[in-house]
Amino acid sequence: MFLATTTARGRGILLRMSTLLTTDTKFLRVEPSVAKLIGLNEALMLQQVSWLYSHEHDRWYINDYGWVLLPMRKLRKHFPFWSERTIRRIIEKLESDGYLVSVRCDLPESGNPKYYRIDYDELEALFDRNGLELNPEVLD
Repeated sequence: MFLATTTARGRGILLRMSTLLTTDTKFLRVEPSVAKLIGLNEALMLQQVSWLYSHEHDRWYINDYGWVLLPMRKLRKHFPFWSERTIRRIIEKLESDGYLVSVRCDLPESGNPKYYRIDYDELEALFDRNGLELNPEVLD
């Protein structure tokens, strides 16, 4: 139960606690309409893939698409509250549903990493089927 306080000490505690939620540290955002359609975990993963693509230097262009490298160690860093098994399950679901596309790079020195991209056409089709409009800024 939350009780409001009027003491200076109480306001100081509330102020410190509120800064835990409003600092400029890394936040995970999610668009509610995407989460409603594909699930919260999947929406968080797509949002992070989109953010990583926009902010990472390790991206490639293959077949006219932009791809981002997502090794498990990087995903665990961005999702420390999920186990490796959970991350794999989310990615597999997104791939099987067609919202996340992957390709392996067959360069011997690269260790055969897997690159990912979001299939925005498939997401838009999902929104169309549900009578919604996909805002292009949703996953930016």
